[in-house]
Amino acid sequence: MKAIYTMAIRTISGKIGGYVHLKWKEGNRAVIRRYVRPELKQNHHNFGSSLKNLVNTWKLCSTGFKNDLKSYAGQRKKFYSGREIPASTNFAHFIRFIYRFRKDNPEIELSLTTKEELEAAGIPTNVASIIEQGFLPPAEDTSNLTHNW
Repeated sequence: MKAIYTMAIRTISGKIGGYVHLKWKEGNRAVIRRYVRPELKQNHHNFGSSLKNLVNTWKLCSTGFKNDLKSYAGQRKKFYSGREIPASTNFAHFIRFIYRFRKDNPEIELSLTTKEELEAAGIPTNVASIIEQGFLPPAEDTSNLTHNW
């Protein structure tokens, strides 16, 4: 379906008037289709409860740790190619880190685990050690990002 916009729009995504709009990076175009509500399945509920629990864990993290992740996010921006979706916030990097840690430790149930249980499982607690252990990709200067969560 062809979408015609009356104003110049740099980026658009979301639902407007019963249609889903998405900017297509290659070709400077926008894609539009009718919105169809997806059928909710168990994995949607699992992801939702995991994310709620991770938000609570994030709220317990120290301000220094959050600022270190924010600094890391700023350093990582220039490393993304046009095909990758950049994680531009500290919370997005926190989620990526937790899920990569979980990949190596499948016994961890993210919807139920606490910050203390993650620490007992051996999770790195500062950005420098997170990068050192390979749970987040390297950036330029991360040696001073040592605030514990």
